[in-house]
Amino acid sequence: MVLADLDKFNQIVIQVHDNPDADAVGSGYALYRYFQSAGKNVRLVYGGRNAVSKSNMRLMLSELSIPLEHIQELDIPELLLTVDCQYGQGNVQRFEAKNVAIIYHHNTVRQSDDTAEIRSHLVSCAKGSRI
Repeated sequence: MVLADLDKFNQIVIQVHDNPDADAVGSGYALYRYFQSAGKNVRLVYGGRNAVSKSNMRLMLSELSIPLEHIQELDIPELLLTVDCQYGQGNVQRFEAKNVAIIYHHNTVRQSDDTAEIRSHLVSCAKGSRI
């Protein structure tokens, strides 16, 4: 998968893992800005029970004006793009979507296909990618 493959979608929700860290948020925000600049209706979200509470993450979100939303429900989007997590695994709340794509850097049970960019040899999603 290359990022341009997702340009056909107009309603995009980018989901990072529950209890997001800097890698998830930075990667998700870069994608948010990409889709926003392409005129897409885009949101950046995470689920789970707890809102971000770590002071360094709260500072990052505030100082960079990152519009990360903590949600418990989601209207079914045209595309759900999970970043730094895999759809349906334990560290990410599952939301229904018409289409799901994955950008991930950990070992995974899902094989790469045309809706997944999985690079387990990288140490983070934000580190040097061609997508």
